[in-house]
Amino acid sequence: LKQEDFEKGLDVLLTEIKRIPPSSVDPTIKNYHWMDLVTGMLNAYEKGNDTAILVDENNNITEGPGFNLFCVDETGIFTPEYGVLEGITRQTVFDLAIELDISINKKPISIEQLKNAKELFATSTAGGIMPITKVNGELIADGKVGGNPRKLHEIYWEKHKDPGWS
Repeated sequence: LKQEDFEKGLDVLLTEIKRIPPSSVDPTIKNYHWMDLVTGMLNAYEKGNDTAILVDENNNITEGPGFNLFCVDETGIFTPEYGVLEGITRQTVFDLAIELDISINKKPISIEQLKNAKELFATSTAGGIMPITKVNGELIADGKVGGNPRKLHEIYWEKHKDPGWS
């Protein structure tokens, strides 16, 4: 991820495409049932977005193709507790937040909470911590990369040099 791309942040499309329910395919294990994610991603590309976020059967936020999602509000950082791959980088954010004494939780995320978040970011093995500055073309907060994603991004890549973490 180039620094200018990091500073720009991702512009994601919140799709109406439903994530395959966990009662059909267990999302906590890697599987090849990606048609929902691929369709969301293609939908996002058609509309000029960088990628997509899918919702569950209750219209709560789940994840995107290859990444987990985190929101930040006045209570701290939170990520969906249900219907997502429990990624390694997602867990690393929990470990880093605990180390930094930042409140972090797993809970349902409504569409309203997503759009009203102070900060949003995605996590993936390849990209690490990636800020999201727009949803459906609308700015998140002031549209700038927030302090939490910035701090976590820096520490995440520093920890790659630490034998205790890597």
